[in-house]
Amino acid sequence: MSKLRSTLLVMLILVTTVGLGWLPGSSYGEEPQEACQEDVETCVAQMRKAFSDRGTLGFQIVEPEANTEDQGKPRWVVARVMADGAAFDAGLRQDDIITGWNGRGLPVGVPEPFLRNVKVGQKIELSVIREGTEHVFSAVAKKPTEQTMEAWLMGYVYAHFSKDVFEEYRAKVVARLAGQ
Repeated sequence: MSKLRSTLLVMLILVTTVGLGWLPGSSYGEEPQEACQEDVETCVAQMRKAFSDRGTLGFQIVEPEANTEDQGKPRWVVARVMADGAAFDAGLRQDDIITGWNGRGLPVGVPEPFLRNVKVGQKIELSVIREGTEHVFSAVAKKPTEQTMEAWLMGYVYAHFSKDVFEEYRAKVVARLAGQ
């Protein structure tokens, strides 16, 4: 699969998760209480700046409803690990079950607000069960790729603007990324 097709597929996957609240700009976390009152390009520029120090580990989990709980403790099942991400470098793999974060249990509910507080360069220890064996992987959050940043920004536009504005913005992003 070409890099462009795989990039667009990743973006499509990320954008389709917006409704679940997994991307910045959904109804969770630190975005301003009041939506930006400017045009979409101005708001996107403001959010790009706000997201600039947010780190990424480079993994996705299955939908929250599909994650399991063990004796009331949340677990995140890894759906995908990006080959160029910090989690992959640390050893995390698809189908691993994350049970802890920096020596603590995981938060109950949707994990996105928890994950969005990771900063570039921050060291994270992930407690993981793989094939019945416990492991601890240390990852250092990386700067998001341009594709990840655009997916976050599309999530913001999706949550704060009309469907028409979102579709127009998405088309511009896809066209720009296709030209890279």
